[in-house]
Amino acid sequence: MSVTARVMETLLRVEGGDADLEHDAGGRTYFGVSQLARAEFVGLGYAWPPTRETALGFYLEWWRQLDLESLDLTYRVALQAFLFRVHTNPTEMTRAFQVACCAAGEPLLVDGRMGPLTREAIRNADEGFLYTALRAAIGMWSTTRPLWKRYGAAWLSNRLRMG
Repeated sequence: MSVTARVMETLLRVEGGDADLEHDAGGRTYFGVSQLARAEFVGLGYAWPPTRETALGFYLEWWRQLDLESLDLTYRVALQAFLFRVHTNPTEMTRAFQVACCAAGEPLLVDGRMGPLTREAIRNADEGFLYTALRAAIGMWSTTRPLWKRYGAAWLSNRLRMG
């Protein structure tokens, strides 16, 4: 199974079906697709609410838009990055990668743009270091969010357990 397929399968399993958590800033979700993403989801031609299959199609659109396949990521790095993207946005995911690459000694500007220098730094980074630094960058970002005290610790704990 490809890295992409494994990430998507894990994402859909972790996110589950219909969820309406009181402190979730994104509102009600269906397979992790939140009310906040509804306009984009419907704009891409998907019916609301999402089914497992349409959520998968939506996530694959995001995966392709980010061109993550070209980075040749390992499953564990791809999973951490994409789950973070699902819960934030492409800019925050890219910033987390850039912070991780800077920690690895790559002289990058942390601007949230997935340009050629960021892509090269990600491809050249030691996988083990990149994975650890990416998780640390995501953890640091998470603690700065206003709702962290309500739901963030459980969210981060769940992501870290997924290894």
